[in-house]
Amino acid sequence: MVLDILHTDEGKKAVEEAIGNEEAQKKMILEAPEVKKAVQESLLSEDNKKKLEELMGDPEFIKEYAKQLEEEHKKWLKDLMKDPEYRTSMQEILKDPEMEKQFLELTKSKEFRQQTMTVMKEAIQSPYFRLELLQLMSEVAKDSLGGEKKEGEGGEGGQESEGQGGGGSEDSGGG
Repeated sequence: MVLDILHTDEGKKAVEEAIGNEEAQKKMILEAPEVKKAVQESLLSEDNKKKLEELMGDPEFIKEYAKQLEEEHKKWLKDLMKDPEYRTSMQEILKDPEMEKQFLELTKSKEFRQQTMTVMKEAIQSPYFRLELLQLMSEVAKDSLGGEKKEGEGGEGGQESEGQGGGGSEDSGGG
């Protein structure tokens, strides 16, 4: 019955439209086992090795190629990060003294220092970061003053009198 429908003019038009659709063409082409075989043969062929190297040297081709593989690479990396064996290997690599030495050399470079300064400047522009920095500085100041007062004055009462005495000494020193 389906064959009878396909032999009608309407059936033929429907098949032509389906074949003419770009999405349908891509699906048909990509799913064909002949395409897989052709790609494997062309990539693994010694004759095409130079052509492939030329393609990989073309920035536009590389850009498009990378875009196509980006999602797949992200998925692989996420899967690898969950793999305990991979994580152990990465930790061993990072603990390697030679790797540590290379990392330290990188951090001493002028470019790294410039990038660090840029990041720090951007962070300081953030109001939230500024607030945190001020709070930390305030705590450090209190701790350093508190340590001196406890030794010389003996606690909370000493802090109050020293704060008052400090104001008086500034006034007398300025006049």
